[in-house]
Amino acid sequence: MITYNSNQVAEIIGVNVSTIKRWTDSGKLSCQQTHGGHRKFHLNHLREFLRKNKKHSSNIKLGSLIGKNKKVIDAIESNDTKIIIDYLYRSTISGNESRFLAVNNSLILKGYPLYFIFDDIVNPLLSKIGTSWEKGKISISQEHLATVIIRKFLSNLNFDFVPKKSKQISFCFTLPDDSHDLPLYMAESIICLLYTSDAADEEDSVDLGGRRII
Repeated sequence: MITYNSNQVAEIIGVNVSTIKRWTDSGKLSCQQTHGGHRKFHLNHLREFLRKNKKHSSNIKLGSLIGKNKKVIDAIESNDTKIIIDYLYRSTISGNESRFLAVNNSLILKGYPLYFIFDDIVNPLLSKIGTSWEKGKISISQEHLATVIIRKFLSNLNFDFVPKKSKQISFCFTLPDDSHDLPLYMAESIICLLYTSDAADEEDSVDLGGRRII
């Protein structure tokens, strides 16, 4: 799980550290505090803050998350999924978890909805990894390593999730012949977003006959 300290969050959002402290003290920006009083921010803390304060989304400093990889930064800014998928493919099969997480965290903080990340990036990435293994381009260990990295990212999306009260019940399950459990993690993330209060805004949902699909 990736967490950020106050200095990193200030750099990512583009404000002073004193502003981060003021926001956390007022409850505007949630965080976890260690026993020593240090503030730690999970992705969900930042995502929720940016969702409620959209003016700061355009100021996100991708370089502080990704580094000096201008090609990938431009791809995120211009929605070039091919470059993003190729970069994530190389990162996962080589076991570079930090690069994979940095790009996906950047996508989320830039306001890309989860359904887009799953449908247009993660699923094509999984297909590319699977095809590469079937054709003998990567080893089974590389395929397994890539899957573990993706699973860890998906499971961490729901960290610190607190559902609001609801009479609705949701079930997630796979079929006997399904080769992966990763779709379960994606579905769980979507459902958790739906059940968090004030989390699902108009950009993230589609109204289908009175049912909201995120």
